[in-house]
Amino acid sequence: MFNLEDYQKIYFQGAQYGYSKMRAGVASGIKQLAQLSLMTFENDFLHMTEKMIPLQSSYTSSGGEGATAGKEGGRPELPDEDKSEKTQANIAAMG
Repeated sequence: MFNLEDYQKIYFQGAQYGYSKMRAGVASGIKQLAQLSLMTFENDFLHMTEKMIPLQSSYTSSGGEGATAGKEGGRPELPDEDKSEKTQANIAAMG
């Protein structure tokens, strides 16, 4: 059903979105102890998590930071005088 390359691809994609990096490493042939030692060295001594920030995607972004912080999504609201009669009637009906 799956071969090693399929598992490597699946685990690597999962690691990109925050899933376990350990599975991706093991599927690539890295011994668990070696990977754990390297992760500890990179994170605790070299502080790589502070220096190497991954690209943001819709899966890894909370929407609370960055260029859209504090902004509502979608098109900016029109002034009342530019809204259609139907829209103005709907707004009036809502109270």
